[in-house]
Amino acid sequence: MRTWIVLWVCLGMSGAVATSHAANATPATSGSTRSPLAPAPADAGPDAVIWRLFDRFEHRDVEGYIAPMADDYRFDSDDADFRAAHPAGMDRDAERAFATHLFVGGGRAANGGALPVAVNVEETVGPMHVTLLEDDGSHAVVRIGHYRVRVTFADGSGADLGESDNVVELVREDGAWRVRRWHETPAGAEPDSGAVTRATAVKPGAPVLRLALAAGVARGGELRLDLTLPAPGGRLELFDVQGRRLDERVLDGLAAGTHAVALGRALPAGVYWARLRQGRETVSARVVWMR
Repeated sequence: MRTWIVLWVCLGMSGAVATSHAANATPATSGSTRSPLAPAPADAGPDAVIWRLFDRFEHRDVEGYIAPMADDYRFDSDDADFRAAHPAGMDRDAERAFATHLFVGGGRAANGGALPVAVNVEETVGPMHVTLLEDDGSHAVVRIGHYRVRVTFADGSGADLGESDNVVELVREDGAWRVRRWHETPAGAEPDSGAVTRATAVKPGAPVLRLALAAGVARGGELRLDLTLPAPGGRLELFDVQGRRLDERVLDGLAAGTHAVALGRALPAGVYWARLRQGRETVSARVVWMR
């Protein structure tokens, strides 16, 4: 969803139908007014907030998309065109203006004509790795790999925005996780190594948590997931897009290494996300279930 900013900037610069929404938009609301967050289970975790944010963007829900953003939220990107247009990054009000123009309308092209609104959004999200940074569990870093967005506009045009890697910082405020910083590195861009200084580093060659469907999109039967455990034990959970836990397996009997584990029997068709936890480390992945 962040790469949308780059799309609008680049199309405007090339003389096509779009210009940067942040440079031309008046925010739908102003000040520090915060959208309400829907209640989430206490153990949902920061990854649940990100998965719900993705879901709301895919459903073209402006306020649902904005809701998890903290008062001091800031988005930036390693894309050179974005940096030139928005050297200070984007705050929550700029994101609201962007989403409103994209999903509701009101954006204007360089020639003064109305920009088409998005009528369909498809997202592909790679593994999501979460690290808790404080003993009290109040701060977290989420690393999102291979994020990709495809959009169809009302005038029949479409765009594939390519892949990006993203690092997100979250803070727990008033019992809810909020997104404070979001940094994007589009494919081919030079990453800014200092963008998120609090992220913990993984030593080269060290084993890491891994989670994936055993055979792409699951069809019928039971859901099977491939796991890689750097140490014995852990917990595997399955959630709906609202962060409600539907099933879980305690992995105390599993040694370090690669395993295939069954989870989520008798599920209706739909979109879910699975989470593998071990200590302070978490990895989660989207699951499309077809019966």
